[in-house]
Amino acid sequence: MNHKIRLFFVSHRPELHQCLLANFNSLVTDYVARQMVGGTALAVFVLVQLPILPPAFYTAPRLDFIVPRVLELSYTSHSQWREYPFHAQ
Repeated sequence: MNHKIRLFFVSHRPELHQCLLANFNSLVTDYVARQMVGGTALAVFVLVQLPILPPAFYTAPRLDFIVPRVLELSYTSHSQWREYPFHAQ
């Protein structure tokens, strides 16, 4: 049986998708993942052990702080902002 992660689906509000993206891109998660992963693939048991904050952690003030910053770091140009309204979700 192969225990590698191929696809990752999230069934929460779009704001929480952005918080998960921020979690995965944080320096802490990157450091811990690099220490735990021996090869080039991420296994399920490693993903469970990563320091990812649960959705209940994100209150309205925290979302107001995090979401605009994730959107700003996700887009590379203002034209992309208009064409793909990720922020509208």
